Amino acid sequence: MNAPKSCLQVARMRASPAQLMRLRIKKSSRTSANFRVGLGCSIFLASANDRFIVDLPGYGYAKVPEEVRNAWGRELTRYLGERHQIRGLFAVMDSRHAPTILDEQLVEWFGTTEKPIHVLLTKSDKLTRNEANKKLKMVSDILCSQYSRLSVQLFSSSNKTGIDEARQKLIEWLS
Repeated sequence: MNAPKSCLQVARMRASPAQLMRLRIKKSSRTSANFRVGLGCSIFLASANDRFIVDLPGYGYAKVPEEVRNAWGRELTRYLGERHQIRGLFAVMDSRHAPTILDEQLVEWFGTTEKPIHVLLTKSDKLTRNEANKKLKMVSDILCSQYSRLSVQLFSSSNKTGIDEARQKLIEWLS
């Protein structure tokens, strides 16, 4: 029997990516999810028809002791090494800010899997169209220079920018 396909999602911001996960999962009788908004301290799963979205602990704002953060790193490294069904990583970043050292470390860390990364630049509705396009180019230039299997898009759950593109990427990975 084939193991179910899955993709990962990680965010550095305070807001939980649960809202993003809800947008990407079709509601059906076979869909279940475990969401706990804002905690950023545990691995959560959302499943639909033997496909999984795994929401990883936040890697920037979670207020936890250093030993807990180190334990996450060890667990996530082990998880990635064992889970061959993972198709890619959705990295959720705030479009109003340049990529941080943590963002670049995430790309380097996940890049060792040789699986694709798709960056969602959220809160793009807070920028003018010109500012958003400049930020998209800047982030693409910085992160794509580190890892060739990386794509970047603008996203806003408020005004529905980029939802179809993100959904299409998810379908591509989980098909």
